Amino acid sequence: MEKQLTLYSNYGKYDEASFVVASNENLVINIIEKKKANTQYYATIKKDLMLEKIAIKDNFFEIPNKFLTFGTISVKISVYLKGELLKEYACEDLLIKELDNSMICIPEIVALKAELAEQKTLLIDNLTNFKERISKNEELMAFLCETNIELKGEQND
Repeated sequence: MEKQLTLYSNYGKYDEASFVVASNENLVINIIEKKKANTQYYATIKKDLMLEKIAIKDNFFEIPNKFLTFGTISVKISVYLKGELLKEYACEDLLIKELDNSMICIPEIVALKAELAEQKTLLIDNLTNFKERISKNEELMAFLCETNIELKGEQND
């Protein structure tokens, strides 16, 4: 399994695709950035109480399989020059969820977009339902007003 991670000014963003997590493989991350001369890149991987710092070689590193279980994986990329911290990139989280009896890995932004779309659909459905209820209530009110006028007319006769 491989995901691409693009580094921007101070954050990292994964490619959009979500995928099924294989139970016996590490997750290979390909960093999209030109390394500066004489710099060392490290990835700090965190999940629950697990924390691991891994050297990045040739723009690749692996997230060990032990991290690829249900929950959230956080990654931070640190760039060092002659032993001094030059820059850090906070990467979007990777969410591991169960779907149809499989574990899938989803970049957090992709998951949030899907959740937002679901909430939007739910809101539209609720608004449509609410408008239908208002329309029915207006019809009922008009009927009751008519009936009340007719009843008052019968009482006066």
